[in-house]
Amino acid sequence: MVEKQLDNVLREQTLNHLGFNSDVPGFNVSIAAFSCIFLIQKREKEISRSEGAALERYTSETLFDELTDIGVMVDSDYDDILGQIKNEEYISVDDEDRYYSGSLSQVLIKVLSLVYPTMQGLLLVAYFTQTAEEVKSLRKSLEEALKQVAHVLVSQGVALDLNEISDGYRLGVKKIAFQLRETLREAQGGNSSFRAIFKERAIKREKTIEQIKKNMGKKGELPVLPLNGQYLRQQMGRSLYATGDITKIILSDVAMTVNLLKMVNQKRQGKPVATVSHAIMLIGHEVLKKRIDEFITLEDVDDADLRKELEYIFVSSYMSNSISKNYAMKADVKDTEEICISSMIHNIGQMLVLYYYPEAYYEIKAMVSRTCSKRKAARTIIGTTYDNIGIHFAREWKFSFITIESLRVCFFNRIGTTRDNLVVNLPFCSAELCAFSGGVLDRKQTARLRGLINSLDMFSRDLSILLDRAWVDVRSFSKKQKIDITKRELSEISAAG
Repeated sequence: MVEKQLDNVLREQTLNHLGFNSDVPGFNVSIAAFSCIFLIQKREKEISRSEGAALERYTSETLFDELTDIGVMVDSDYDDILGQIKNEEYISVDDEDRYYSGSLSQVLIKVLSLVYPTMQGLLLVAYFTQTAEEVKSLRKSLEEALKQVAHVLVSQGVALDLNEISDGYRLGVKKIAFQLRETLREAQGGNSSFRAIFKERAIKREKTIEQIKKNMGKKGELPVLPLNGQYLRQQMGRSLYATGDITKIILSDVAMTVNLLKMVNQKRQGKPVATVSHAIMLIGHEVLKKRIDEFITLEDVDDADLRKELEYIFVSSYMSNSISKNYAMKADVKDTEEICISSMIHNIGQMLVLYYYPEAYYEIKAMVSRTCSKRKAARTIIGTTYDNIGIHFAREWKFSFITIESLRVCFFNRIGTTRDNLVVNLPFCSAELCAFSGGVLDRKQTARLRGLINSLDMFSRDLSILLDRAWVDVRSFSKKQKIDITKRELSEISAAG
């Protein structure tokens, strides 16, 4: 199994950075196990900081949902993993199947964050899950992947002198390193109650991806806004025009942005192109003119309901872009284009399902109307969530790692102030602010959003100004594009659920 061989590389390199020989019996924490430990401890912290009972502890089922949503393969090993990390004191569980962070979880998470400072928490998990998927999809050989992972862990890792950390952590590390693994008899045999759930979801997910790909072949690329094509032709028909003006028009159109980045990256070797301005520079204006004439537009979509739903996604992506752009300008962040693009395409998975697999989209929408969450409904109908569909295709299109990670629902209760942190996490925050503006978030979602906003050092007055400005932008954009949409409709299409 690919994951187990990648786990071995992680164990070997981590032991090297900690100064242990590879023959020590412990440190057998797989990426799947680490994901469980990290999520449970993170939830523990969120509960301690939350007001009232907005957040609940993970159960076996809700933790399983979270793991599969972030792409961690657990299948029939799930019960084994939970049994092992419970036995090794990383977690504990009560009689009502509620999970608590154990004594060694903080030690493990802290030590790994010190050893791999640029790949902390779920970024480490994301790197391994993406590598495993590249091997399984034959985009990379196993041998090549193992060498690359080893190289990355060596170059990104930091040697840690245990004498320089506190006694508590030092003793914890030694306990983890020399801990003998016991066989849990009751967990063996692969008869997990979650195995059937995992297989059923995997089948639905593959069917969804196949259906989207099939209809991509029939329908072509995502349809763009009709007027944007006209505006581009007018600009580029002039004897003198600025690339910045062309870029600005494309960045107001989520489909045009995705289509352009997809075209450039799929043909490119080396570092992915993450911005529209860079893409234009590479392909040249003559090629761009030709591509503009080839774009399908919303006017070519015969189904009126489908066309209206797509219009709503265009407006939602534009508002998310506006929120992120205005915040980044206020925070004096340089080179904001990548942040704006990540915010625009944050809900691309939802758009792909809507346009290429509308039957499933409307089934999900019907379930949501019966008070089911959007994410739960998506898992039921297509076997996964919209963000995971977006991530799958963004990987196939060879988008940048940071852009791909920005498509996820944010699993952090705060946003760091570094540019990369903003690129990854601000898009989700902006999308949820769109939903918040129309009052569709429940208590749990509002509490999560409040934590993100507080971490940005944004006061209520600043937030109000930011949302008012974004709504003014949206009204101007909608009027220009001849799209009628209410705040409630905008909120419902934006919410992650």
